[in-house]
Amino acid sequence: MSKEWISQHGTDVSIEVVIQPSSSRSEIKDLESWRGKIKISLISRPINGAANSELINLISKKLSIPKNRIILSKGLTNRRKTIKIKNIQSEYVKNIFGCG
Repeated sequence: MSKEWISQHGTDVSIEVVIQPSSSRSEIKDLESWRGKIKISLISRPINGAANSELINLISKKLSIPKNRIILSKGLTNRRKTIKIKNIQSEYVKNIFGCG
């Protein structure tokens, strides 16, 4: 049984991701349903918050929203992260990420 990677909380959405830093390219890869998380590859190394900044930039560009609507709520120093996105619908995120 797969775990849900996205949840709606009023006007906000929380997504569960797992990061692969130091990759050859930055991209939202796919849904790891057994883990209940979206896999995201990042070029940046996990040093001094570089990978976290790149993650926020990537999500901002992909969803066409300002970076200040994206909050890293869990996993600041971990590969597994929970990201809160303000004022967005979960169906939109699923469609853009290709997991709808």
